[in-house]
Amino acid sequence: MCNKETLWRKANQALLGIALILSFATVAEVGPVVWFSSLHSCCLTLSQVIEELKKDEDDKKSLEEEEL
Repeated sequence: MCNKETLWRKANQALLGIALILSFATVAEVGPVVWFSSLHSCCLTLSQVIEELKKDEDDKKSLEEEEL
């Protein structure tokens, strides 16, 4: 089982990062490589959080099925 508090913290940080990137930094200010790599990094973190939450739900379903 995963620690949901840690996952939510990661998700919040990634969302904040995306919001900051999209609202404050323009491609011209930081360059396209930095801008896209920062955005990609935040999106990757969110993707990992989602996968962990899905895995946790699948584990819970498996345990419930075994108990029956």
